[in-house]
Amino acid sequence: MLSVLIPSRNEFLLAKTIETILAAAHGDIEIIAVLDGCRDRPKVKEDSRVTLIRFNEPMGQRHAVNEAAKIAKGKYILKTDAHSTFDKGFDVKLIENCEYDWTVIPRMYNLHAFDWVCKNGHTYYQDKANPDIENKCPECGEILKIKYVWKIRKHKRTDFMYMDKNLRVQYWGKYEKKPEAQGDIVDVMNGQGACWFQHKERFFELGGLDEKHGSWGQVGCEIACKAWLSGGSLKVNKKTWFAHVFRTTGSFGFPYHIRGSEQEKARRYSRDLWLNNKWPLQKRKFSWLIEKFDPPGWDNKFPTIEQIKTDIRKQDVFCDTMYVDDVWEDRLEYCESRKCRAFLERYNKKNPDMDETTRLKANPDKSCENFFDSFRRFTRMVLDGESFVFEDTDYYKYLINHLNPHDLIPEISKKGRRHITRKIKNSFDLIKNIQNEGMREPLDMWRDGDRKIIRKGMRRLVILKEIGIHTMPVRVWKNEDSYYKYQMQSGADLRHIPKKWRLRYAG
Repeated sequence: MLSVLIPSRNEFLLAKTIETILAAAHGDIEIIAVLDGCRDRPKVKEDSRVTLIRFNEPMGQRHAVNEAAKIAKGKYILKTDAHSTFDKGFDVKLIENCEYDWTVIPRMYNLHAFDWVCKNGHTYYQDKANPDIENKCPECGEILKIKYVWKIRKHKRTDFMYMDKNLRVQYWGKYEKKPEAQGDIVDVMNGQGACWFQHKERFFELGGLDEKHGSWGQVGCEIACKAWLSGGSLKVNKKTWFAHVFRTTGSFGFPYHIRGSEQEKARRYSRDLWLNNKWPLQKRKFSWLIEKFDPPGWDNKFPTIEQIKTDIRKQDVFCDTMYVDDVWEDRLEYCESRKCRAFLERYNKKNPDMDETTRLKANPDKSCENFFDSFRRFTRMVLDGESFVFEDTDYYKYLINHLNPHDLIPEISKKGRRHITRKIKNSFDLIKNIQNEGMREPLDMWRDGDRKIIRKGMRRLVILKEIGIHTMPVRVWKNEDSYYKYQMQSGADLRHIPKKWRLRYAG
């Protein structure tokens, strides 16, 4: 028997997913769906093969999978997301091709699950509106309703993925051309985490899902590392497939609403566990996995420190090659510094009538978090080659709605909108340039006491993380004064230099 485990939190596609899995299975099957803090019970048809577990409070995806596995009756388990569909006979094809120490993932397609349609016939793709609220047609104002499509997008097929230096999943289309990638069942470095299959005893033998990661994130990396480092294998089975709904905009977002800092905490825990070989059950070192697959980005492609020093003729700067994560954390720490908090407190005293919404948007901590989250999603869409309209992206909405604590304004002007349009176009060009040509020059930082604070290049930092760059060259200046003095003397664009520094070094 195969036990299908489905963690779910307020997933309106759960009932349709269960229905299609039951119809596609050819063998003995059971489905265990976990309603993790769901607001209401999904309209799932009565079926003896379906078991629903309800948690009153959300416990997290990992906990939901572990609890479902404990009551599973099958010899095999398959974990899948609550917005998926499967190939006919997927269960039989997976069971026939799975040794005990294998973890297997079917080949993956994108799923076009539904469209938004109004009574006047206007149709919009699934990610253009939020399913949790009432939506109106932007053309005629009529109420939009969901019309199921439930078809796979055959041009969006994925067989191979790899882990970058931050242990984040990346697509690896070029691997398909390698000799070792030929055949119906072949080794794969990593999977997305949306769907995987293995013996139930093997799942518990490897410790289940490690809940120390937190409620969500890094599942694909954990499954892959446990499969390989335990002495087993991770395989992709091209004989069968599953299709998965990808959430590409903020209006159709993830059901687990966790902060970017919580996701980053899970990534730091994951990197420490695997890169430092701390998993107690491993029989192979992580370096073995890198040597086996030789994934992109794991070699240092940056100039040496000596090469950078040759390009810089100033005595008040030194050069180094730093880890992206170190600089990332420094930047977050800077954004949450006492200086920003103190400024906001002073502004609040001058503007006691400021409403709570404006006060929240003016908070430097929240602004920093929203910026990184929105620009990260924008970067991923550009890197993945998706088609989109600038004005529909979360990043554009962030720039429009964001109220900078240094320049609080009630409504953005037409000139401001043109400025933001140029800014987002420049961001698009920057992402493509770094993707195609790499970093042309080091990032600039300066010392603030004993801490290194990134000052220029926040967007570059996000792009490097999304591409999977692990280290980067930086110029570290003695202080803020030396940095802007160099900028003025080197003929930099004065529009990006604060007024006080332009006045100080003018002429």
